[in-house]
Amino acid sequence: MRDKKKRTPEILDVVATGRRIKALVDEKRIAISDIGKTLNISPQAIYKWSTGKNLPTIRNMFLLSKMLKVDVDDMLVAKELT
Repeated sequence: MRDKKKRTPEILDVVATGRRIKALVDEKRIAISDIGKTLNISPQAIYKWSTGKNLPTIRNMFLLSKMLKVDVDDMLVAKELT
């Protein structure tokens, strides 16, 4: 029988995820205008992601991960619920 450890619940940290996306975009040196054209979205939408005011849709998260050459999991940041 497998030993079951109690896991602490986690929730997506929207602000930290936005910062992570911005850091990845900066690291890969991809222009915001290029992301906007590829995903067919405005630069303002991308700005909202980077500030944690909003997150990309699942579709855009997937496409952005392809542009950045990272897994979607690498763009998401979770925090423990206390």
